[in-house]
Amino acid sequence: MSNKAAVLLILGLFGWYGLSAQDGEAPASNEDYIGDFTYTRLSIRERKPVPYPSQREADVMYAKRIVRIMDTKEKQNLVCRWPKNPLSEIIFTAAEKNEVVAYKNDSLTSFFRADTVLARLSSKEVIQIPDPMFPGEFKDSVVINKYNLDDIVRYELIEDWIFDKQRGMFYPRIIAIAPMYNLIVDGNFLGEYQAFVCDWKQVRKVLINEEVFNRHNDAAKFSYYDWFELRLFSSYITKEPNVFDETFSQYVDLKDNPLAQLLEAERVKNELFNWEHDLWQY
Repeated sequence: MSNKAAVLLILGLFGWYGLSAQDGEAPASNEDYIGDFTYTRLSIRERKPVPYPSQREADVMYAKRIVRIMDTKEKQNLVCRWPKNPLSEIIFTAAEKNEVVAYKNDSLTSFFRADTVLARLSSKEVIQIPDPMFPGEFKDSVVINKYNLDDIVRYELIEDWIFDKQRGMFYPRIIAIAPMYNLIVDGNFLGEYQAFVCDWKQVRKVLINEEVFNRHNDAAKFSYYDWFELRLFSSYITKEPNVFDETFSQYVDLKDNPLAQLLEAERVKNELFNWEHDLWQY
């Protein structure tokens, strides 16, 4: 065999090997492949949340506790339903691993055990199955229907609006977040309830390392922490401080009127804006 023929044979073998490698999966030992990207993406995984600046009580001139609902079915919030990294899976996984505490209410005192977080939402159904010991007869069998996390589409955010007279700032600070789920028993819808409540100081440590979809640039280092802290989400107010500690939907005059509840939410929103606006002289 001539030298020219040998060279062509070697080039042909290398070309066949390259095509075969492209058809198959990336080698597991190749560190350049992380997930479905062709380069190592570590910037988000290595980040840590920036501590909030300390807030002196003496500098707080005004404060108001606001409760709002974020619906992930709205166009602006669809990033929370990104199939590769949905927000519901992040929060529930963190609660099951005890990375965040699943509190029973917004007082953040009593809490659920980590191994019961998802089991509480699952439903039990009794069905009839053939009894192998007695042919022709049936026996009861309990079937556990695991809760589908894709059904978590709404989140309740509890936040404080604070005016710091020393710094001259009127800013919101998220206190807690609660996934909302629909309670269904025997096919009957019994209302929407909090699955659990998470302290935002714990949640932000998890979200800082979780990537969120960025429609403008896949290479941008953007996390759920950034998305919440920059307030890129859409939401509406459902509660302001009141003597009966009721939400707008529990008000006697607004109970059966969703439109009136939204108008009340806009009133509170404008009230916060006007309060800050009236502080300054132009």
